[in-house]
Amino acid sequence: MKKKIWVIDKYFLPEPIVSKNRYKIFYDLPNTEVIFFHSGVSEYGQKLRKEIKLKVQKHYKNSKWEKVPSISLSKVLLYMSFSINLFFKGLFKEKPDVIIASCPDPLQAYSGMILAKIKKSKYIVDFRDYWPELLVKINKIKKSSFVYRLLFWITSQLSKYADAIISVDLEDTKKYLKNRSVFQKKISIRKNIYINIEEYETLKYPVGKNYSKVKKFYEESKRKNKIVLMFTGRLNVKSEDRMDIIKLMLSCNEEISLVVLSNNTEDINLFKNCNISETIYLNMLERKEYLSILNIVDSLISFVTVFENGFSSNKIMDSLAIGTPVIIGNYFNVKTENLFPGVFAFDIREPRTFKKVIKDVANIKNDLGYREYMRQFALDLYNEQANSFSNFLNMII
Repeated sequence: MKKKIWVIDKYFLPEPIVSKNRYKIFYDLPNTEVIFFHSGVSEYGQKLRKEIKLKVQKHYKNSKWEKVPSISLSKVLLYMSFSINLFFKGLFKEKPDVIIASCPDPLQAYSGMILAKIKKSKYIVDFRDYWPELLVKINKIKKSSFVYRLLFWITSQLSKYADAIISVDLEDTKKYLKNRSVFQKKISIRKNIYINIEEYETLKYPVGKNYSKVKKFYEESKRKNKIVLMFTGRLNVKSEDRMDIIKLMLSCNEEISLVVLSNNTEDINLFKNCNISETIYLNMLERKEYLSILNIVDSLISFVTVFENGFSSNKIMDSLAIGTPVIIGNYFNVKTENLFPGVFAFDIREPRTFKKVIKDVANIKNDLGYREYMRQFALDLYNEQANSFSNFLNMII
């Protein structure tokens, strides 16, 4: 008998809308029927039009998307309207075996928890980010504030009443639960990785005007002996760390070219202040064109100063799966050998460590054997995660 699963994430939409990898693993789980409850708006402001939904739905044999009416004029309105309307929409639907709710949004996760109680379904909360502690760390709220206390209470309820937990790091999750006086929970650890073999085969035949633009930019940069780096998404850094990034990039701006794929104004302005003469800026793209561009650059670059342990980046996993090296700037002195193959760390405060890793990744980019090793490592990791997650669900249900 097929397991009936609800996944609650207001931002998770089907292709070609840009969505993170987190829940794409459900496409490959056997004996499941999945309904994704979404707001119709992506994290990057893209909207799922009816004609797109009808066009793509046939490609997802075990999955359906259910739109929850939401007000997207602001994040506060979106969070509140989605969670309230989700409750009433789910109330009159057939009982699922399990409800899985994404949390960094405690409101939608709380609504999912209430629905699970009413329907007597199993409930799993996916702690993707550790709210509200993370919001304090990035200076969005104060620990003494009412918002902090409210979010802490909600996440404590989610932790207490969940039948199981999903997260990206075991030790961080145990600490997070312990702070909420929760000590015994089944926990599934998952990285944000998704691999569709057919999707990666299409990289042999890249298309798109932005791809052509970056390809030309890449060739011009190599003629100038530049190392071409790509930044995509958002910076995972504290506000006070941004100046250190600018100082670092200024010290090396003659050695690199940069492709910036982002719609975040604050991050774009940061890179403009780095005075890198060869820089190209693009908005968020459909996944196939984004992967095609990631496939040709020398390395992906990311900065992470808000997570010391539990961090699983969609874009880093995408890069690993393609065989494109990754460099990560932080303050934690992470040793390269403790990371995935082809992934290197450098200290944002020390330009010499940055110069070393960009030379390392440039060499790897030309090493076809090592790049294939990276791709196989990612594929093995994904298959292992799909199998273990399927077993985890069987154990819960």
